[in-house]
Amino acid sequence: MFLAVVTAFSALVLAEAWFSVNEGRFVSQAIRIGTAGEFDLQGFEWAAAGDKSVVEGEYYPAAPPGISVLASPITSVVWPVDDIPDWIEPIFVHAGEIHWKGSDWDDAGIPREMVSNVMYQTYLINITLALVMSVLLSWALFEFLAEVFPRSTGRQRVVAVLIMLLATNFTFFLGKCFTHTLSCTLIAWSIIALSRGGKACSDRGGRFYPYLAGLTAGLLPMLDYSLAPISVTLGVAALIRLSRWQGWLMFGLGVLGPLALFVAYHWTHFGGPLTLPHKFIDQGGGNASNHESGLYGIVIPSPKVAASILASPTYGLFSVAFILIPISIAALAMGIKKADRRFAMWMALVIAIVQFAVNASYPVDPHGGASWGPRYMFPAFLFLIIGAYCLLESRWRTPFLWVSGLAVVIQFSSQARGSKNGLLNHPLPWIDRLKMSFTEGFSTPLLSSAERAGMIDVSSWQVQVPLLAVTAGICFGFYQWWRRLG
Repeated sequence: MFLAVVTAFSALVLAEAWFSVNEGRFVSQAIRIGTAGEFDLQGFEWAAAGDKSVVEGEYYPAAPPGISVLASPITSVVWPVDDIPDWIEPIFVHAGEIHWKGSDWDDAGIPREMVSNVMYQTYLINITLALVMSVLLSWALFEFLAEVFPRSTGRQRVVAVLIMLLATNFTFFLGKCFTHTLSCTLIAWSIIALSRGGKACSDRGGRFYPYLAGLTAGLLPMLDYSLAPISVTLGVAALIRLSRWQGWLMFGLGVLGPLALFVAYHWTHFGGPLTLPHKFIDQGGGNASNHESGLYGIVIPSPKVAASILASPTYGLFSVAFILIPISIAALAMGIKKADRRFAMWMALVIAIVQFAVNASYPVDPHGGASWGPRYMFPAFLFLIIGAYCLLESRWRTPFLWVSGLAVVIQFSSQARGSKNGLLNHPLPWIDRLKMSFTEGFSTPLLSSAERAGMIDVSSWQVQVPLLAVTAGICFGFYQWWRRLG
């Protein structure tokens, strides 16, 4: 419960409610599915920017529809609610005027008075979906650690999960409608199900786990096409792990549903069961060049791209989240030896290697645009969290906790100031962003969004004093909870 509350609060604070290229395409398609039962972007062509495809004059996201389908029940309820409460209406009206003038919305012919309502509705959709996905992720990571270390305490697992979510670049995605948090959740449950299923496939409970493993593995390509190699990896693991034919059958039945949806969607809208929307990429979009040679321009893995993923001064994994350096070392040096259930540990390591090889095959955009770190690498965090747990169980626990606390401050400050100020010149970008927080006032991404929209002045003392008081209260509460459990 504590983990869910903290993660939900973090997702709320980190929420960016306005459309981005990636969130816009998912939310827009979810609105169309939830309100009209259609998968195209009619009426929302402007929302997907360069990441859209054109088939016979109809626009579609250049991505699979998995997250849009899952979000459609939310949009079917929220989108018709267009009456902004009186007490916050001036805020959204003012923000709408700022965002409309000279924007893509203006160029697309969207009426100014409609923008405020769209921002309010998408705010509710984004917040709801991001909260749900963040809580599900924290639960999956908690259970994954319980599977790898069955004798571990709940306290240590909770702290390890919080460190991975709040002290690394996962922070950037907690409040956003991206697929990465949900895909990491599905991978975790697939590994857990395979580990728990094992050879016990003869009874009813044992047959459930192979089905769950197949279902979660089959859903991955419905979230992101680049996750297909991980689905194949999980399928091979199922053949090895599930020695009884009942296990193979239940795993196959789990995969069958997502596979049928995948084939039906692509056959209906793009002309073939395996024809991806990237074949019809909108050449007028800003990201069209990324797909000139197919999906993400994938080639063979490149050592240069691999090095960029890990250590690029602007977007490298270790550049934006230095805490991952000791965590990675601990995962390799201690995690492999200390894991009690080695199947789950080895699966996490294999998936990390597979995803790193796939990501290193993106010659054009390996980091996934101007995101905080290489966002396609999140499947590898399942193996890295093992390192975080091992450090908490080692003699390095106290210094690791202090450094993790600093990393949390850096991540929150980086999200707030980084998105506002764009790319910086320092080899470690978070250093300049942390400096901004001390010189321009502490902030959070949610307040930074409000500041960019002209709603509030984050640097004013009326905002800074309550914000610092709330932050101090949360830290003190966490400290007291830690002492009681200790």
